[in-house]
Amino acid sequence: LRQLFIGSAGVLSIITEATLRLFPIPEERRFSSSSFPDVHSGLEAIRYIFREIQPSIARLYDPEDAALAFSMHFEFEEGHCMLLLGFDGDPAQNDIDESKSMKICSLCGGTDHGEGPAKRWWEHRYDMYYPSRLTTSGFAVGDTIDIVATYDKLENIYHAMKVAMEAHDAIVMSHFSHMYQNGGSIYMIFFSSRATTEEAWETYKKIWDDGVAACFREGGTMSHQHWCRSLT
Repeated sequence: LRQLFIGSAGVLSIITEATLRLFPIPEERRFSSSSFPDVHSGLEAIRYIFREIQPSIARLYDPEDAALAFSMHFEFEEGHCMLLLGFDGDPAQNDIDESKSMKICSLCGGTDHGEGPAKRWWEHRYDMYYPSRLTTSGFAVGDTIDIVATYDKLENIYHAMKVAMEAHDAIVMSHFSHMYQNGGSIYMIFFSSRATTEEAWETYKKIWDDGVAACFREGGTMSHQHWCRSLT
C-alpha cells in the first residue's frame, strides 16, 4: 500500500516527510547498443534480459525515432529499431551482465553496434529539449502520451496507438523505457501541422482522445510517472 500512496502523485495522500537513501557512485558505467529488425524482437530481448539482469539503462527506439536520433551519426539498417543498454557497477559484474545481455540480443536477432549510440544518447539526452523539437520544426502541435503495461500487452498497445494517432495526419514516433521484469512504458510522441490555431487545437485533442482510447482497449494504463491531467 505504501507504494500505491506514494505513486498516486497527491491523489490519495500528501507526503510531508521523506528519508532518502544514498547509493555509492558506481565504479564504472558501460554502454552497449543493438539494432533489431522490428519492435517485437527488441521487446523480446529486453524481456529476456530483465529475467536475470538489471541494466541501469534500457531504451528501445522504434524505426522512426531511431532514424531521427541516430541515423545522422551511426550506420544501421533502414527501418530497424535501436536498443540502448547501460550497466552500472564494478567492472567484473559489468563484464558478466553485458556479455549475457549481448548474447540475448544476438539470439533475438539483434546486431551489435558497440557503445556508440547508447553513449551518445547519454551525453546528449537533453539536447532535444533545449530548444524543443516543436518550436524549431515548424509543427503546430506536438506532445507525448506515456503509458505503462505488462510485456504481453506492450506491442499491441504500441501498434494500436500508432494507427489511431496517425489517422489524424500526425507524425508518430516512439520509444520504450522504464523497463522492469514484468513490463515497461511507451512514450508515444506526435507532431502535426494545421493552418489555424483552432484547427491545431482540435487535432491535438483528437490525437489524444483516440490514442488514449486505443491504449485502454489494449489493456494499457496511464501514466507511468508523469501523473495524469485533463485536457480542456
